[in-house]
Amino acid sequence: MKVANYVSLCKALMRAKLAHKNLVRVPTPFRVNVAVTYRCNLRCRICGVWKIYRESPDLARDEMRSDDYTPFFESVSHDLFWLGLTGGEPFLKKDLVDIIYLAASKSRKLHILELTTNGFSERIIEKKVNEILEDADIPFITVGVSLDGPPLTHNYMRGRKEAWSRAIATYKTLCEISSSHPNLSPHISYTISRHNAGRFLDFLKALDEEGIEMKTDLISVAIEHTGHLYHNVSSEKGSMFQGANTDIQFMLSKIQILKPITKGIVETGRHLFKRMFLISAMDFLKEPDKMVIPCAALFCSCFIDPFGFVHPCSIYGRKLGNIRETNFHDIWHSQTANKLRESIKKEECPNCWSPCEAEPSFLLSLPKTLVSALIERAPV
Repeated sequence: MKVANYVSLCKALMRAKLAHKNLVRVPTPFRVNVAVTYRCNLRCRICGVWKIYRESPDLARDEMRSDDYTPFFESVSHDLFWLGLTGGEPFLKKDLVDIIYLAASKSRKLHILELTTNGFSERIIEKKVNEILEDADIPFITVGVSLDGPPLTHNYMRGRKEAWSRAIATYKTLCEISSSHPNLSPHISYTISRHNAGRFLDFLKALDEEGIEMKTDLISVAIEHTGHLYHNVSSEKGSMFQGANTDIQFMLSKIQILKPITKGIVETGRHLFKRMFLISAMDFLKEPDKMVIPCAALFCSCFIDPFGFVHPCSIYGRKLGNIRETNFHDIWHSQTANKLRESIKKEECPNCWSPCEAEPSFLLSLPKTLVSALIERAPV
């Protein structure tokens, strides 16, 4: 454990708290989420990213290359603690390993790397994960394999017949790799949507039939959203509150707060966050236009798309500037960014409860969020 990294994180959180009250200048973000590509090999019903290059093939040539990220990682080198890489399918990015190596070599305080995958390209994912573990010195690397229900449900949602079997194979492969690499933590990512709400127990049964004895508290959870990253703003909507509420109540009953303490600060924090996330998810589903807790976007975190444009988050599509053209610090402290910060504080953003934004928001609102994660809550 690199104690100095956690000390830096605590200092960044304190500065962000003060900046949220307009008492100091906003610090450089400690958490950045980057969509490295919009290429995707699935046809998901709750996400429209896969349509982008089908409709505009020439756009793919404009994606950032590894070298393009050099000025950015240099500008956040003293502050970046937590890097999330997503897509599209990030493992389809040819120079993904180069980008990660660049981030690790430039940002010496980088402690957490989060990668998402649909698990469809098992061999490519296996190869690149092994290369990442060999080349990048990052204390905690997590790869979330998306699985969203029992086989028929998952394949329907993902638009490919083999989506389930391939994702299962990828998850098992990652678990095998992690047995000899303690800094790798693979997990399953489950998105509650209108297509699978109320079917979580069926999902656990299907995992068991695949030989995966999965404890509920080790599955990360998200809620279906419409927004910039997913390119699905006009997609069909449906009510999922009742089914989702049943699933969430079951998940909450299985989370063990004290057990992961022996696994370190990051794992303990993830369990605490998950409990708080699920409790607040029920509030969000009841009142989706109301901000659950103060948002950390543009105070602790931001989102960068595959073309270098900086956004407040993955849901809010407003562009602040482009890191290919402008120094990141100039974008971060620009008048446009400052105005958006104030609008977010006033809840004038699209409003969401996405884990990418909820995680830093959980930290920003400590200790209040810690209390909510520890207190039992009566069923709704």
